[in-house]
Amino acid sequence: MAFRKTLLAGLALLATAAGPAPGDPRYVQDAEQLQKADLIVAKVAYLLQTNALGHCPRKTALPAMLVVDASQYPKDWRAFVAAQWGVTQYPTVEAVIPDGPAEQAGIRARDAIVSINGRDFNAQLPSLTNAQENGRITAIRDQIDAAFAAGPVTLGLQRDGRPVSVKVTGTPACWSFVEIGRGTGHQASAEGKVVTIDQGMLTEIQSEADLAFVLGHELSHNFLKTLEQLDAKGTSFGLFSAFGENGARLRDSEREADYWGVYMSTWAGYDPYSGANFWRRHSRMDVNGLLAMSHPSNGTRIHDLEAAAAEIEAKRAAGKPLDPDYAHFRVMVGH
Repeated sequence: MAFRKTLLAGLALLATAAGPAPGDPRYVQDAEQLQKADLIVAKVAYLLQTNALGHCPRKTALPAMLVVDASQYPKDWRAFVAAQWGVTQYPTVEAVIPDGPAEQAGIRARDAIVSINGRDFNAQLPSLTNAQENGRITAIRDQIDAAFAAGPVTLGLQRDGRPVSVKVTGTPACWSFVEIGRGTGHQASAEGKVVTIDQGMLTEIQSEADLAFVLGHELSHNFLKTLEQLDAKGTSFGLFSAFGENGARLRDSEREADYWGVYMSTWAGYDPYSGANFWRRHSRMDVNGLLAMSHPSNGTRIHDLEAAAAEIEAKRAAGKPLDPDYAHFRVMVGH
């Protein structure tokens, strides 16, 4: 399931002392654009997570819907949010992925989630307070994930002031959470549980295929337990981490995630060469000085991505399963 951390980072006028009035046209267009970004990120993440099912260590089930909550916004923005997405005291469906389980079950945008399997949803969450980001959205995410991972879920909804009950069976998928972050930088990251893509990074995305590779790379870090493996080897992430054996481990972990990212985007139905095509346009890693040294150079990454795509195409032509080939990967990284 995809969640957005906050509305504010996606809106143009961030420095206002007070939140806008409901329907303020200065903000509505930006809010609609952010909602479109939410939905495309959720859709691509859903395709990646459901099509990589045989290649990840932990499974869940995804309902293919986005959920938003008033706790994500300062108090003086909540009237605007209520008008824009119908968000009041309950967690609320922001959007549903087309043809996903939620849409097929009849769930609609602006449906408030009142209960899960007969249990009052708000009673299981931190209270909605005047404060922003009090851990409530994380609890919402975890409660919904746990319910769908356990089997079919009956949701008690409130729609236009009347109760509605729907039963939804999530699609089996690899476990991870994907969200658009607050940052306007040009980064995407994975920390083992959550994948975050900054809004600035989205400005470099020209197609779903681009996005599939970027998210696939980061999801691969989670599925491969990159951070756990690096920690187990005593890997440093500090100022001088890019040097020596420590730096080599960091770079190899990025090359492995690139390799898997090509496979993940291919399993989801995208062109295996999309990663190489994206990286030709994305030159940050060669111009950020010491920061770049923790990652392979652009030239190395493009070479690896093209090699992985060629490997996939050769397997397709030979009628072979599209499974990662670690012997080939080790040749690519020189081990």
